[in-house]
Amino acid sequence: MSDGQKHIFLTVRELVQWSPGPGQSLPGFPLHWRGIWGHQTQTRIHQLRPEWQNEFPVEADIKVGPVIFTISGKIDLLWDNDDEVFIEEIKTVILTRSAFNRMQIEAYPHFVEQLLIYGYLYHISKPDKLIRLRLTIVNLINQQERPFELTFNTREIKNLILSRLKLKINELTFKRNRTRSKIRLAKKIVFDPETDRPFQREMIDTIAGGLEGSQAVLISAPTGSGKTIAALFPVIRFALENNKRIFFATAKNTQHDAVAHNLQLLLGTDFPLTTLFLRAREKMCANTIYFCHVDYCPYINDFYSRLKNCGVTERLLRSYSIFPEEVYRSSADQRLCPAEVQWNLARQADLIVGDYNYIFDPIVSLQSLLSAKPAAEWILIIDEAHNLYARALQLLSPSLEGNELDILEDIVLSKTARVYRRLSTSIKKIRQIIHQMYADAAAFTPNQQAVLAEPDNQLWLEAFQDFEQSYLNYLLHRIRYRQIPEDDPIMEFYHRFRVYIQILQFENPAFTPFLSAGKGGSLTIQCCDPSEFLRERHRSFHSVIAMSATLDPMNYYARILGFDMNDTRFLRLSYPFQTARRKIVLVPEFDTRLDQRHQYYPKYAEIIKNVVSLKTGNYIVFFPSFEFLQATNLYLGTLELHKLFQRPMMEEAERNEILRSLREKNPPKILLAVTGGIFSEGIDLPGESCIGVIIFGPSLPVVSPDRELIRRYYDQKGGDGFMYAYIYPGMTRVIQAAGRLIRSEQDYGILVLVGDRLADDRFAGLFPEYWGDLTITRDYQSPLIEFWREFRT
Repeated sequence: MSDGQKHIFLTVRELVQWSPGPGQSLPGFPLHWRGIWGHQTQTRIHQLRPEWQNEFPVEADIKVGPVIFTISGKIDLLWDNDDEVFIEEIKTVILTRSAFNRMQIEAYPHFVEQLLIYGYLYHISKPDKLIRLRLTIVNLINQQERPFELTFNTREIKNLILSRLKLKINELTFKRNRTRSKIRLAKKIVFDPETDRPFQREMIDTIAGGLEGSQAVLISAPTGSGKTIAALFPVIRFALENNKRIFFATAKNTQHDAVAHNLQLLLGTDFPLTTLFLRAREKMCANTIYFCHVDYCPYINDFYSRLKNCGVTERLLRSYSIFPEEVYRSSADQRLCPAEVQWNLARQADLIVGDYNYIFDPIVSLQSLLSAKPAAEWILIIDEAHNLYARALQLLSPSLEGNELDILEDIVLSKTARVYRRLSTSIKKIRQIIHQMYADAAAFTPNQQAVLAEPDNQLWLEAFQDFEQSYLNYLLHRIRYRQIPEDDPIMEFYHRFRVYIQILQFENPAFTPFLSAGKGGSLTIQCCDPSEFLRERHRSFHSVIAMSATLDPMNYYARILGFDMNDTRFLRLSYPFQTARRKIVLVPEFDTRLDQRHQYYPKYAEIIKNVVSLKTGNYIVFFPSFEFLQATNLYLGTLELHKLFQRPMMEEAERNEILRSLREKNPPKILLAVTGGIFSEGIDLPGESCIGVIIFGPSLPVVSPDRELIRRYYDQKGGDGFMYAYIYPGMTRVIQAAGRLIRSEQDYGILVLVGDRLADDRFAGLFPEYWGDLTITRDYQSPLIEFWREFRT
C-alpha cells in the first residue's frame, strides 16, 4: 500500500489467521494429492446435495478509515431458501478413527473463521435473511463426516473482520516503514576494499551493475581472495534498498561458517538483517521417528497455537543470525517441531543460507517459499558454483533398481492386508516393464555394463499412477492401524519413482535412459546436460551471482550451468597475493592412471617423504581415490609428522577435530585426503596450518556407463566429449584442492603436482592463469630447496 493507494483486494483465505490443525500435514504425502482428495470429497458431498449451489462467489467492500477493502471468496455449498440461507464449508483431515472422534472444532480456528467470514459477506448482500452455518469435516482415512453448527452473530463477526483488516493495515504500514528503514540501513553498511584488497572493488562494481540490470554475474576469483564478503556487500545493500531477499546457496554445510564469519565482519552482531542457516528437515526432527502426524509426534500436536504463545520465534529473530543448533534446542525445549519452527523463520528471514538442494532439487526445494511472491523478490548467490554441475547431474539422474524392488516385494509379501496386495501388484507391473525393456534391448555381452533403453513414456506414467494410488492407500492404512516404521523403503521408493517419472516426461536428448546389469538390474535416466533445467531455475530470481575459484574456462561453465551468454556479466580476478610467497612444481615422471598405479606406489611415497622433509610444518596430500591413498600409505611407513586420515563417510565431528588439529602448529602433521572430498574445498587453513599441498592428479572420474553417456552426448553435440565427461571435472578437483594453500597475504607455501598427464596440453591448459609460472621438472627437490632458502632470507 503506497501513500496514494487506498484500495486493497483480499481473498477470504488471506484474511483468515491460518494455523493448520491436527491431521492436515503428513510426510511423504504428495501435496497435489492432498488437494485432489480434498476436491474429490467436496464433489462427492456436492452430489449428495443437488439442490445446493456449489462454489458460490461472494464479494463485498468494507471501509476502514480511508482504506476500502474488497474481500472475495467462494462458498463450498449454499442453499437459499426464501427467508433463510444455509452455508456449508467442507474441510478434510487425515486422522485415526479415535482421534477423529475426539476431535474438537477449537483445534481448527481457521476453518471456523473462514466460514464465519463467508456468512458475513453473504449477509452484506442480503441482510434480511437468516444465516445458518455448518462446518463439515471429513476424515480422508475412511470418509467419516462430523458436522459442526456455528452460531452466526453479525456484530461479533463484523468486529472480527474489522480487527483483521486493521491488522492488515498495520502489517502493510509496517512493511512500508520497514522498507524505508531498510533503505536507510543500507547506507550504514561500510566496506572499503581499497584498504585491504583493491581487486575486490572490481568484483563489487560488476555485481552492482548486474543487480541494477537484473542480470546474472559469473565470477572466477582465486581462493582466499575474499569473494564471499565482496559478493555479500553489494547484494545486501541492493536487497535492502529494493526490498529484495537473498538466498545464499552452498554445496556443503561446511561453507556456512565462512558465510557467518563474513557477515559478522561486514555487519557486526547488532545489524538488523535476519539471516537463517538451514538444515535438512530430517536432521531437524526431534521425535524418535520421522513421521509428521499428531498421533505419532508430540512436537507438532497443536503446533501453531503453542508456537504463538511460547515466544520462541520472537526470541530467535532477535539474534539476527539464526543457526540450526539454536533453532533445534529452543524448539525442542518447548516441545515444538524444530523443522516447522525453521520453516516459519524462513518466511521472515532477509537472507537464507542453505544447500543447493533447496533451489535445484526438482522435488525437495523451497519453491513454495520462493514463488509465494513475485520471483523478482529474490536474489540468488551460488557459492563454489563449479559444484553445481555435478550436483545437478546427481539430482536429475534417477534410477529404479532391481535390488530395491526385491526389498519392496519381500515387505509386501510378508503382510496380509489388502493394501499390501495392491502394492504387490503395482510393483510387479514395474518389474514386468523393466524385464520387457531388457528383452527389447540389445543383449548384454560379458564385458558390457549397460545398454541404451527406449522407455514407453505412457506405459511408465500409467505404472506410476497405479503405484501412487497404492502408495496413498498404504499411507492411510499406516495411520489407521498405527503402523509407523522408523525407515520406510516404500516411501523412499515412491519419491525416487516420482522424480524418475517427472524427468522421463522431459523428452529431451540431454536425458538418456539406459539399462544396467548392476544392482539387480536397473533403469537409469542419465542427465548429460542440466543447463536447460538450471536456466529455468535462474530465471525465477531477480539476479543470480555465481562465483568460484574454479570457473575456467568461463564459457564452458556458463554453458553447462545454464547462463545466457548475452545476459551475463563475466569477471575473472587475478591472483591477489605475492607470487614470491608460493612455489608450484609439477613432477611429470610418474603415471597415475588407474591401471598403472600399482607399480609406482613406492615412488609416490618417496615423493611425499622427500617433500615434507625439506621444511617442518603441516602438509596435505590429495589422492584421486581412497584406494590410492591407502596403497600409498603402506609405503610411507613411519614419518616424523603425525599422520591424519580422511575416511569414507566421515562424521562432521571427526572432520572438525582434524581441522582443529591442523590449526595447531605442534606437533607437525600430514593429512592424507582425497580430491573432491570434504577437505579439498570450503575450508580455511591460514598461516602455518598448511605450508604445503601435494596433489596426485589429474583425478579423473572413473570410467562408467553414466560418464560414457555424457561423453557420447557432447561428442554428438560437436564438442570434445572426453573433455566434458572426464578432463574438466578431474581438473576442477585438482584446482580446488590446490586452493587450500595460501589464504591470506601473510601465508606462504609450496604446491607439488604429480602425474605425467598434468604436463599434457589438454590438462595443463586448464591451469588457472593466476597460478602464473610453474616449474616442470623431475628434479622437484632443487626448486623447492631454493624456494625455502630464499623465503627464509
